[in-house]
Formats: sequence, C-alpha cells, structure tokens
Amino acid sequence: MDMKKLCVIGLALAVATVAGVAGRVLAAEGAAEAEAPAGVKVTITGTNYCPETTLGKAGKAPKLGLDACRHALKVSEAVGADGKAIDAMKGWTLHYLYSEASAPLSSDKAYFGKPVVVTGTAYKSERVIEVEKVELKKEDIAGLGGQEQDEFAAFDYSAGGGSASTQR
Repeated sequence: MDMKKLCVIGLALAVATVAGVAGRVLAAEGAAEAEAPAGVKVTITGTNYCPETTLGKAGKAPKLGLDACRHALKVSEAVGADGKAIDAMKGWTLHYLYSEASAPLSSDKAYFGKPVVVTGTAYKSERVIEVEKVELKKEDIAGLGGQEQDEFAAFDYSAGGGSASTQR
C-alpha cells in the first residue's frame, strides 16, 4: 500500500470514531433530558376488577386462581386535587402500582368487583395509579370488620401502619 491510501484509511477510521463517540454523547444527553412522567393527585371513583376475568373469559377465574389476578380500576369519575373533574379519564382503566396501599385491591376478596374510591397519584401517560387510600361504600364493607354504621371504610396507608379508619 502506498502512503496516500494509508492516510485515507486512517482519516476514515478517525471520522468514524469521532462520529460514534458524538452519537453516544448526544444520546446520553437526550436520555438525561427525558423527564419522568408527571403525576397528578386525584380521587377516583370506579370499579376494582380483574381484566383477565372480564375480557373474553366469560367471568372465569384465571387458570392460576384469583390470587393470580392483577386487578385494575375502571374509572367512572376522576377529580383532581383542585376539586375539578378530570373528564378525560372517565372510562379509562388504571393499573395499580404495587404497594402496601394497593395490595388489598388485588388480594382481598372484599374488594373484587366492588365500587371503590381511590386517592393517590395518577400517571396519565402510563395509565397507572399510585394508591394512597382506598374506600369502600357502606354496602360493601360487611366483610371488613363490621363497621356497618359508617358511611365509608377507609384504608389509609400514606401515614404508615396500614390500619383501617372510618370516614363519615
């Protein structure tokens, strides 16, 4: 090979290396600029249900049993922290981010198929909700400790402890 060809090859390798490094740097900067989805504080009224038993399964439990259900919230009404309705969320299905507060919604049969009021942070672009508090209406609390005289049985895990409280 002559010296001219070696210079051209060396220059081509140098350009390719610089272009590759520059591409990685730009990609890293773009990823750093990407923000986490913004959450919205909400109170949502809806139905806690198992999509697997509802969608095309004719009400049959999953093959692994009800314990395998990953329940979700079918939104009938959503209200922001400012008290204004968020009409765009009506009809949505929100999946629960797993936490101590959301665990009973998927594991306690008292919540299966029941109307609930869930307070927490909704991530609208992800269609998930981080649950802080769950309420069942009076007619739905018979199996939750005999709190018949109370309008709601509330389970507030945001303060820690995970104990049931009541709201009138």
